[in-house]
Amino acid sequence: MTIELLARVLFWVAVAALVYAFVRSHLLLKYLRQNHHEKWRSLGSPELFRNTSRGYGSFIRSSEYRALGDENLNRLVRKYKNQIKVLLLIGSIFAILVLAELRWLD
Repeated sequence: MTIELLARVLFWVAVAALVYAFVRSHLLLKYLRQNHHEKWRSLGSPELFRNTSRGYGSFIRSSEYRALGDENLNRLVRKYKNQIKVLLLIGSIFAILVLAELRWLD
C-alpha cells in the first residue's frame, strides 16, 4: 500500500470520524438542554452550529460537568472527549503522511 493510498483512506476515515463527532456533540448538547436546562442556559444556550460559547468548551474540558452528578451526562462527555482524541490522532497521522509524501516528491 502506497503512502498516497493510505493518506486517501485515512482522509475518508477522518471525514467519517468528524461526522460522528458532530453527532456526539449534538447528542451531548441535546441531553444537556433537556436534562440540565439551567446549566445549559448559563453556558449561553449552546447549539451545534450557532451560539456555541466558550463557556461550553471550558465546561467540558474542566470536568465541571461532573458536579451535576449525572452518570448519563458523564458517559456522553467521555464518549465525546474520546471521539475528539481519535480525530486528533487521525489528523496527526494524516499530516505526517502528507508531509512524508511531499518530502519524497523532491
